[in-house]
Amino acid sequence: MPSQLLPADWQVCVSRSKGKVYYHHARANKTQWSRPTPEEVAAADAQADAREDRHTVEESDTKRRKRTVEEHKHGGVLHSLVMASMRAGGSSVTRGTKRAVVFTPWPHQWVAVENIITSIQRRTLEDGAGKTLTIAALTHQLLYVKDSRLLQFHTVVVMLDRVKLNEQVGDAVERYLRRNGVDEVFRAESIEHLAKLLDVKEQQSPQRVIITTTHKMGLLVKDEVLLTRLLHRSSNPKRSAEGKGGEEDDAFQRVAIITDEAHRSHTSSTRDAIEKVMKAGEGSHAQLTFIGFTATPNTDALELFGSPADDGFQHPFHCYPIAQATADDRIMNILNDYTCVRCEIETSVFPKLVQELLQTTRGARRRIIDHASDDVAVLKAKALIMMTDFQSMKREHPKVKCMIVVRSRQDVVRYFNLITTFIAKRKLGWNCYAAFSGTVALDVEAGASKPVTEQTLNNRSVTLAISDIVIVCDKLDTGYNEPLLACMYVDRYLRSSAHTVQLLSRLNRRHKNKPSVHVLDFANHEAQVRRSFADFWQEAKAPLSSDTIDKATEQMDLATAIVVLCDHFPELCSTPIDIEDPRTFVSDRILPLERDTFQQVVDALRGAVLAFKRLEMAGHDDFFESICPVSYYLLYELKKETESHLVAVEADVELSLDNIKTKMSARVNNYYRSFSGALHPQSLLDRVEDDCKLSDMVSCLLQFGELEQFEAFLSGTSARNNKQDLDLSVAARMINAATRFSKSTASKKREAEEESRMSAKIVLMREELAAFKQGD
Repeated sequence: MPSQLLPADWQVCVSRSKGKVYYHHARANKTQWSRPTPEEVAAADAQADAREDRHTVEESDTKRRKRTVEEHKHGGVLHSLVMASMRAGGSSVTRGTKRAVVFTPWPHQWVAVENIITSIQRRTLEDGAGKTLTIAALTHQLLYVKDSRLLQFHTVVVMLDRVKLNEQVGDAVERYLRRNGVDEVFRAESIEHLAKLLDVKEQQSPQRVIITTTHKMGLLVKDEVLLTRLLHRSSNPKRSAEGKGGEEDDAFQRVAIITDEAHRSHTSSTRDAIEKVMKAGEGSHAQLTFIGFTATPNTDALELFGSPADDGFQHPFHCYPIAQATADDRIMNILNDYTCVRCEIETSVFPKLVQELLQTTRGARRRIIDHASDDVAVLKAKALIMMTDFQSMKREHPKVKCMIVVRSRQDVVRYFNLITTFIAKRKLGWNCYAAFSGTVALDVEAGASKPVTEQTLNNRSVTLAISDIVIVCDKLDTGYNEPLLACMYVDRYLRSSAHTVQLLSRLNRRHKNKPSVHVLDFANHEAQVRRSFADFWQEAKAPLSSDTIDKATEQMDLATAIVVLCDHFPELCSTPIDIEDPRTFVSDRILPLERDTFQQVVDALRGAVLAFKRLEMAGHDDFFESICPVSYYLLYELKKETESHLVAVEADVELSLDNIKTKMSARVNNYYRSFSGALHPQSLLDRVEDDCKLSDMVSCLLQFGELEQFEAFLSGTSARNNKQDLDLSVAARMINAATRFSKSTASKKREAEEESRMSAKIVLMREELAAFKQGD
């Protein structure tokens, strides 16, 4: 009997080491020992097609970037000036050998400067991608640029929003300018000093650079006299005496304000102050130019600095996104090794009367559980997990450092005491530094409290520069630059996408003694972290109109919410759904959750309901049935019942709860890795482009990692629960792709540890789908 021919693109090969025949699919780069079945042939072809489509897009993007760079290289005089300036300002001399280190700017840096300068003549950068040098180079070039009316900038203000940034970025900008021969560089030490710098009569040169903070600029805006001096600069008396004419002949009539971390500098009172400056300049011959730099342009920043486009969205003037910076090896991919840890907390046994109070009074139960999460015994268990993990990292790479992110200044002090005790007992010799603002009351024996500050708590001999461990809360967790930071331990629920990306990006700097980075997260769900990065993975955008519904954004919000809910509650992704009473489900399954896990669920319920309503308004509600195994009605009822417990309690009940809190105790009963692996924000972006076709969605998801495998199975469950056709070839692809999560290989990455809960769930869902396929 003649043998059957292999399908197209498949080859028969022989393994030299094993002496066995194996089969290789060239286009998909897939290898297997058994002869390909029709389902495996279809899966390989689909995977190959997807790879080729992605390669075509990447090739097109690469050609476009190369073309842009080439166009700038042929820009002539401007390009030469910018390159010479950046080489002079960025080069340095080593301390030991006294050798000159010549700096070569990255293409995205000088392209950004040239784009802005060209725009003035006729506007985000990823953290760690050389933003500071770009700001310095731009400041230098603004002193020389002339607009179409031959007007120049008389003042360039570099505005930084944190004292630490004023030290780091301000020093770098000043050093750069002085290396390029600019002497009129001033650092505003106080509001009085800033007022003096802005006094025209005190100005010795027609141009100057002022480096200051947002706080000082805010005080400036409140002073009408200083504001007038800045915006309506009168003619210099010396020039008038020399016959240079009045304001019409004054070439220096423009003011530039460069703001770093624009996403943070343009909110609340600071934004109001900047808007006042801008409005004050309207109708005057003085022209005010605002230039904002940020790695995470939120809606407010895009509305203020963005450029409107034909697609109905505001886009950044210039963008070097995270995905491109990672692909170019400018920064490290901080999502490659992300681990989420969940702690199960138990409290002391309450008397019967207390139990009745907690059961009958809405809001009381959550207050007690939230208080239990703050128990020092819980923090001690988490600190032990963190330090044990950091110890193993230190053994392999002795010079690396870590950052611990906590939810309050009180926790900064408590973690500092716990960790310094751990270090002393183990005789590790590490330095620990606690960073916080203001004064914190430190609990001591006999119920008394002792106020401490950052200066009094830390050892005088320990500085931030020599610390191995830095503990932060709203200080140094954004804008801080330490290339040796390799580990981050997060014990704080992160609500904002911009804050999440800014915080985790502290790890992305490259260093020769830091081959990899690692995140251990106690408070956030991996899908929510991925969602935050998706906002800035490629170029960010914001709708021109507040009435516009961004379909892709709502779909990503909905997909993230469904994953969080189905991960926490397997009952929501079973076939069929067996939840008869939402009130009982909330009482038994949602309310007992630990504080951060409960908040994840609450936000997921709210996000799912809101995203569905907005997609329904836009006519795209079919996306819901393609990804959600449960009905909208059930999600709405669960949300409604859960929120009914987020209420204030009566004053007498509050007193009873306070009494209970003083007598209760809590501890970590168990902890486990809920997820461990890589996060892929691109999977969310690709997924929403595939509309609602199950085969395309599954093909997209199977290209990525563990979280996306889980989502692929959720899509299959959704199709079955919503009485949609589930193609057996699609089911076969999902089953085959999930074989790497079998119980024998799931813990290959960390053989000494148990597999993550996510891997175990994938194994169970794979077995269930295989049984369904066989039965069908």
